[in-house]
Amino acid sequence: MLRLLVFCFFAFYGTMCQAAVDKIVPSGPAAQAILLAFAPEKVVALSNKLPADAAKFFPKRILDLPVVGQFYGSADLNLEELAKASPDMMVDLGESKESVFKDMERLSLKIGVPAVHIDAGLEQTPEMFRRLGKLLGKEEEGERFARQSAEIYARAKRIFAKAKAEKPKRLLYLLGQKGMNAAAKGSYHAQTIDMAGDNVAVMEDMSARGFGDPVDFERILLWDPDVVLFAPHSAYDEVKGSNVWAQLRAVREGRYYEIPSSPYNWVSFPPSINRYLGLIWLPKLLYPNEADYDLYEEIKAFYKTFYRYDLSLIEFNEMMKKAI
Repeated sequence: MLRLLVFCFFAFYGTMCQAAVDKIVPSGPAAQAILLAFAPEKVVALSNKLPADAAKFFPKRILDLPVVGQFYGSADLNLEELAKASPDMMVDLGESKESVFKDMERLSLKIGVPAVHIDAGLEQTPEMFRRLGKLLGKEEEGERFARQSAEIYARAKRIFAKAKAEKPKRLLYLLGQKGMNAAAKGSYHAQTIDMAGDNVAVMEDMSARGFGDPVDFERILLWDPDVVLFAPHSAYDEVKGSNVWAQLRAVREGRYYEIPSSPYNWVSFPPSINRYLGLIWLPKLLYPNEADYDLYEEIKAFYKTFYRYDLSLIEFNEMMKKAI
């Protein structure tokens, strides 16, 4: 069940929630990607420095914001810098971990302002926008974001379900500089891949981090995927002409691609709204006969809503050079 968890802890556990929330800070990369799309005017600090690919999608005010670190992950939250930003609230959007109640309580006490968590899993994203809209006084925009993301999700789910009922593609998502890390089936960062086909990276022990789990080439050969997806800046460029990679059937048959990464990885990292670009791209890549829509027009519409950016055909074609 979707949960909106608002913790307003102050001295002696007294509570006092402000009526208006005008200044917010994301708790980490996933929340940051959503908040910069939905309410950039309210963001007063960043959890992480924006990647170079993202710079052109955001105004200078956003690029110049201080970086205060993150609560989960690297856990490098800088309380001094956070205090200087003077936020009304810290917002956590992402996976609802079992410890989230205690985590938010601890975070609220630590930073001295309310901490909010909203479940932002892949399927929960539309409802997350509705709840975020109510929280930030942007209900109309929340509904607009929710409707568009719900349409994208429903269409992708329908296409993938039909393919899985017939003959799903066997997929392998590889990360790391040498392509020797895999996104394990069932992991939070592999949700998009698991939805799109049969993720062959079955592992007993999987990492919760976004960089995948180490694998050796022999294991990749045994998995024998139909399609290999390389993370941005991974091993895609090394594969062509490589005698080693040519042992893999998908590579020999030319069915390997690099995931677009503008402004973020379209499939997994951060596990945020950028994954919905993957839900537009992957059906067209894997099951083109079922995906009867214009890929450019759909991607362009997404950029217009979520990044307030007019994506040109030239820019789109550049993104697709290694992706189609």
